Amino acid sequence: MYLPPSYDKSDATYPVLYMQDGQSLFTSDNVEWQVDEALESIFVSKKAPETIVVGISSDPNTRFNEYAPWKNGVGDGGEGDAYADFLAKELKPYIDEHYCSQTDSKHTAIGGSSMGGAYISLYTAVKYPDHFGKVLALSPVFAFNKPPYENYIRKTKADKLKAVYLDSGEKEEQFPAAVGDVKEMAQLLQSDGGLKSSQIKTVIDPKGDYSKTSWQRRFPDAFIWLMNQ
Repeated sequence: MYLPPSYDKSDATYPVLYMQDGQSLFTSDNVEWQVDEALESIFVSKKAPETIVVGISSDPNTRFNEYAPWKNGVGDGGEGDAYADFLAKELKPYIDEHYCSQTDSKHTAIGGSSMGGAYISLYTAVKYPDHFGKVLALSPVFAFNKPPYENYIRKTKADKLKAVYLDSGEKEEQFPAAVGDVKEMAQLLQSDGGLKSSQIKTVIDPKGDYSKTSWQRRFPDAFIWLMNQ
């Protein structure tokens, strides 16, 4: 967990950002997102409100199953509903009880990258909009199983959400359709999901590839936009 600079010196309550793949956010044996360093700089310059960040670690052996509500063509996925229920019904209530959090959906965001971004974070927010009102999705992988995801947005809607950030890099060679998928999802969230264009920010990074280095670089601006909505 990351607690903002004034946390121990104030009686204030703080917005909360829940992030998937938490083991890569603050410290890592490999490349990390450097979320804590980025936030310290953002808060010193007052570009966004001080925020608690909760990192939820993933297990590489179960990650694809937990981050996808629907199975894909090779049988991965299917446990996303249970994971979303855990986030909304167990983790968030625990954080709200034990930390100085702002509990309403307007001040509660959820996000991540790849499968942790769009596939499970956006899904969870659409399923539980009264819990999570903002979504941060970097390099989302809608291609994991796109048709049921699009049908889910059409059926369930997203009009209770406050803001959705989506991005992709033009050099994501592993997922050549990623840029198009991000643009299509942004449009779907408006046309069928019920969001206004002002509630969605789509960024296409001409230098971005599918890597923690790219997500680390894009995270500060993404965070600033999202948490100011």
